[in-house]
Amino acid sequence: MFFFHSIILGLLAVTYNLQSGVAARALIVTTRSTDITCGGQFPKAGDGFAQRPDGCSSWSDNPSQVRDKWGSANFEGVCDDHDRCYYTIGANVDGCNSNFCGGLRKACHKAYCKKLLGVTLCEPVTYGTCTAIAETYCAAVKSVAAGVYAKAQDSQKRYDTCIAENGGITLPPPPVSCSNGQPEGATWEKSLHGMKCSTTRYVCRNGKITVTSSPSFNCIEP
Repeated sequence: MFFFHSIILGLLAVTYNLQSGVAARALIVTTRSTDITCGGQFPKAGDGFAQRPDGCSSWSDNPSQVRDKWGSANFEGVCDDHDRCYYTIGANVDGCNSNFCGGLRKACHKAYCKKLLGVTLCEPVTYGTCTAIAETYCAAVKSVAAGVYAKAQDSQKRYDTCIAENGGITLPPPPVSCSNGQPEGATWEKSLHGMKCSTTRYVCRNGKITVTSSPSFNCIEP
């Protein structure tokens, strides 16, 4: 029991060092491309976001204490969603935290509770420990919510501005294909009624079907 309370107290202390989370807003796509890190100002940017989701470990410099999984309970998706919420411009901080806390509790319930003959039964020790950890995460996040949320919102606004001023992010072009659905570079052949001498070979080049070889007039059918 002493060990368990030590974990709880440690988590509450550690989570005061919350780090930045993840942007959840897609950036405006333009015809120009730019460095998605904005010259290194946002080194963890990716997928159009100021920082990719990285689970619960992003809260602390000590991921072994604030981690994604506790036993069979997986908190990673809940933590990722919370990061995205904080970095969504105009998101409601109380709503973000409410969904976060509820998500942690649901993760514990999913891991340690089952329905039997219409009655929900939970493993008393493991479920109790899991929910205690979940409540610790929840309380720690709420205790520093105002400052962390404000920092996240400011970071996302600066990132959006930086990307926009440098031309935006260009999405990769769609794959090229020919009118018959064949992809760029594909080759195929057709023959008249299965006759070898009437075979014509084709290739898909730059979205157009091109003949590479025609039937041979000197060919003799077997």
